[in-house]
Amino acid sequence: MIGAGRQVFSGAPAGGAVVSTGSGRRLWPHQVDAVDSWCAAVGEGERATVVAACGTGKTLIAAEASARVAAGEPVLVTVPTVDLLAQTVGEWLDFLGRGVGRLVAVCNMRQMRQAARQAGVSLRGLQVTTDPGTLAGWMAAGRVTVVGTYASVAVIRAAYALHDARRAGLLVVDEAHRTAGEIGKPWAMVHDDVAVPARRRMYATATPRIVGDDQQAISMDDVKVFGPTAFRLGFADAIELGLLADYRLVVAVVTAEQITGLQAEQTLTVDGRPRPARMLASQIALARAINDYGLRRLLVYHNRVAVAGHFAQTLPDAVALLPERERPLWPVVGWSAHGRSGFAHRAMVLRELREPGGNTVVVCNARLFTEGVDVPALDGVAFDEPRSSIIDVVQGVGRALRLGGQPGKTATVVVPVLTSEAALTRQLARRDWQTVWRVVRALGAHDERVEQRLQQARQTYRRHSPAGAVAGLDWLTAAGPGVPDDFADRIRLRVLTHGATERVQDGWAHYYPLVVAYHAEHGHLRIPSDPARAGLRSWLTRQRRLHAVGKLAPERVTALQRLGIVWEVGEHQWETRYAEYKRLHQQQQQGDKATASQSLTAWCSRQRALHRDGTLPPARKQLLDEVGFDWDPVQTEWDTAIAHLRTYRRQHGDLLVPQHLICDDGYQLGAWVSNRRSEMRSRQLRLSAARKAELDQLGMVWDAYEFRWQEGLTAARAFHAEHGHLRVPQDLVYGDNTHRLGNWISNRRADHRRGNLAPERKAELDRLGMDWDPPRTRRPDAAAPRPPQPEPLSAASGRVLR
Repeated sequence: MIGAGRQVFSGAPAGGAVVSTGSGRRLWPHQVDAVDSWCAAVGEGERATVVAACGTGKTLIAAEASARVAAGEPVLVTVPTVDLLAQTVGEWLDFLGRGVGRLVAVCNMRQMRQAARQAGVSLRGLQVTTDPGTLAGWMAAGRVTVVGTYASVAVIRAAYALHDARRAGLLVVDEAHRTAGEIGKPWAMVHDDVAVPARRRMYATATPRIVGDDQQAISMDDVKVFGPTAFRLGFADAIELGLLADYRLVVAVVTAEQITGLQAEQTLTVDGRPRPARMLASQIALARAINDYGLRRLLVYHNRVAVAGHFAQTLPDAVALLPERERPLWPVVGWSAHGRSGFAHRAMVLRELREPGGNTVVVCNARLFTEGVDVPALDGVAFDEPRSSIIDVVQGVGRALRLGGQPGKTATVVVPVLTSEAALTRQLARRDWQTVWRVVRALGAHDERVEQRLQQARQTYRRHSPAGAVAGLDWLTAAGPGVPDDFADRIRLRVLTHGATERVQDGWAHYYPLVVAYHAEHGHLRIPSDPARAGLRSWLTRQRRLHAVGKLAPERVTALQRLGIVWEVGEHQWETRYAEYKRLHQQQQQGDKATASQSLTAWCSRQRALHRDGTLPPARKQLLDEVGFDWDPVQTEWDTAIAHLRTYRRQHGDLLVPQHLICDDGYQLGAWVSNRRSEMRSRQLRLSAARKAELDQLGMVWDAYEFRWQEGLTAARAFHAEHGHLRVPQDLVYGDNTHRLGNWISNRRADHRRGNLAPERKAELDRLGMDWDPPRTRRPDAAAPRPPQPEPLSAASGRVLR
């Protein structure tokens, strides 16, 4: 065990003490501290992170926080999987009771039913939807708790973008490390307060920092995205408090010679082929560890689904090869499960783990029992293959650390190693112990005690005391028949020396020359986000993070500054776009027809969104105001069109705007009016009622053809009332000296001849005595004197009635 002399509690800290909140809800003291700390760290429109080790109650921390800060508002909770969604729904409902309000799950109904059945969660009172409009309606009033997967965040976003859903009082991002790293991840929109508006955000995780094999880190250190870390309860603290079990790391050794001897006694096959020696070695190593440490319930982690299935299927046969003294006391039963396993099968496997009966139950899984999902208390976990994901290791170990009502429990982490007998007397080859090192490194990243012990051991080792160095690493042991007494010490030394080497080889010697070469070719360090340069780009990002927290060596700072590195990429990008906008604005002010690029247009939209939301820094707003930034281009366009319409009406007396009219200043008024008319005809008018009323008050002509008909008919009626007939000379201008009545009458006769005149319109003219086929030589009689004719009209002042 790593800890020593620690106080052990039975399932609850501080001697089993719990704290009752103001509403009678019961929490452990560390959960109350977490909620208090988070609430103190956030205000209106703020965000903060809660880091708590696996199994210490992050779900209830978030639920209690929601009751404090968003009792009467919508609360959004996002989780990675449907399994975890169902589990979260059950825990929030049990904890908050009626305080949870309307409870909504955003996911597929069939999957929700299956996941709820597996988690033992009742669906009574739960509403399920994937429709943005329905979701927005349900969020309209009172306390509403919406739980969705990361994949369903798009539905939540659409509820805001398309249906104006009510802003959330709190957004909880569970397993938040999933949202760190590349901003292009689809679920990264949970950080965007424009896409998913929330007054406060809580990011909850057990693993805020992930170190990959190339020593590059993906972390939640960016306070602009994740806020400050308001509360932290690491593995070490949780174990010391008795919230989690301590653990030991067992390197279970099997030699190739032992495997050869076992296979000689019996040929074992997988799908008709000889079983791989590597698989048999892992099975034998696991069986011996089960026997040595009295393990009853284990999870084995595999990288591939097929391997997990074969491993579980053939495990009992492998156990049978062992001598009686090395076999587990209880019969070993193997099960397999993976990400595509049905919910019913998963539920059955979990039941077996929960109640092993008279067996030892081993569940081999691939990409299933990792983050967030509760599994029954385990005795141990095993890693059959090297894990590329540090988080998978930490989350896997976390499955075994739950106490399960066993005070004083020590969980066992098993790493099978296949090597040769010759290797037992010398150093292990890199391939043989790669999994060991990855597990140690993962533990060191998230259990402070591991790193402290390693640091102390390295200091002792540098003082030329190898024996003293390894004495403090007794939590890492080696087991197996024929394993020399000093073999475990040699593994511990390898961990120390390899770890120290990796710290020295942090990538600078490899990447800095590449950075120099890139700068020589391109003249800058703006590395594009293409796969070929992903490592280089990631390395530069890490140097910026180290510089931001003062951990980049001065000589390295100087070396990168010589290449013109931009430390604050976000600020530099903003200033670059601002300068581009300023140049464009000046060009347009001078009459240049230059237009904004697509990227500049997107940047402008982003500034407007931040301004609307109140999150644009005042200094940036001032800079934009100084160059006349248009904060509402839609309103500006409207005001411009209205001004041109008023001018046109003042000049022409109406708004019968020709379709292709371009004003003297170049404004395309005809096109603007034509678009509004088309929208009206297609019933797709996008104007608010107030704006349509404003146009109506100006005298907007929505149907120009109808307008011209009514105008001509009015003039014809006036002429008929005055003269008693419609024998109008073709060139006659009548009334207010703008209506070319003669031309209009002639055009209606032409319409009639072509069959284009509607019957009801013909009837209107018939009632006025319309002569549809007058003699070509006919002239008006003396009773119809010609009115005075005006001067010929210009195109600007006259109108032809058609």
